[in-house]
Amino acid sequence: MAKTATTKQAGFETGTKTSAYFVDPKELVVIGLDTDHKSEAEHPLYDPRVKLKLDDHMVANVMRYGVLETVIVRRNGEKYEVVAGRQRVRWARAANEKLIAEGKEPIKVPTMLKRGDDAEMYGVLISENEIRQGDDALTQARKMERFLAMGRSEEEAAVAFGVSVSTIKGRMKILEMSTMTQKAVAKGEIAIHEALAFAKLSHDDQDKAIEEHKKAHAEGRRASKPKGAGKTHGDKATKTQILAVARHLSGTAQMALLWAVGEIEEKAASEDKKFAGALAKSREKK
Repeated sequence: MAKTATTKQAGFETGTKTSAYFVDPKELVVIGLDTDHKSEAEHPLYDPRVKLKLDDHMVANVMRYGVLETVIVRRNGEKYEVVAGRQRVRWARAANEKLIAEGKEPIKVPTMLKRGDDAEMYGVLISENEIRQGDDALTQARKMERFLAMGRSEEEAAVAFGVSVSTIKGRMKILEMSTMTQKAVAKGEIAIHEALAFAKLSHDDQDKAIEEHKKAHAEGRRASKPKGAGKTHGDKATKTQILAVARHLSGTAQMALLWAVGEIEEKAASEDKKFAGALAKSREKK
């Protein structure tokens, strides 16, 4: 019979105890959302992503599971400003509106207080946003498959992973494809939507299509479409791909991408003077 680790064996007795405070998300101040600040120059905790449209899938996830990751805050007088976790606070607020409308108990957000000057807090903001390594598409697909194997529906999986049902279906198709295709997706050698276009091909033909895709990419040309393959988005980047790039940018570059895919309105984007100037010049040329 396997032994159960005691708290001492697990290291809890020698660890450092920290306390998370569960608070109403409305009690937290999100700079740029609950204040009039419009740029990083006006406040060190301003982040343009606060203007992003709410992700309904993540709101549904929070309604089901609550906020699982601690929100970092700092005290400023009698107020508590969000240092890291703006989107989680926004999802929680939206989730609570729905929960209250349904006559259910609203959720509270786990928070942790940090102390430090503006530079220290900005460092926390950057670290929380940039130093992340998510699962590759294949690993995520396998986790989804395992979740479904536990008797859960695709709708429940979509809520748990914060995605759409169509994304769940697409990931399951990837697991039915050839080993070479799966490895290419995992390594980022081919986009998921491109790989799914080969789903109706035999595994041998999928492998040939992947080899052609790699060769074409190395030669800087577009791969020819295999006979029997489904539709792809061609050379156009999908909105999801653009947003993935935007998450690694900041300032004017990020603002321009978010505006281009309709995630923020032009008025909000134009609060960035460089973006407003570039947009004005491009329109003058037309």
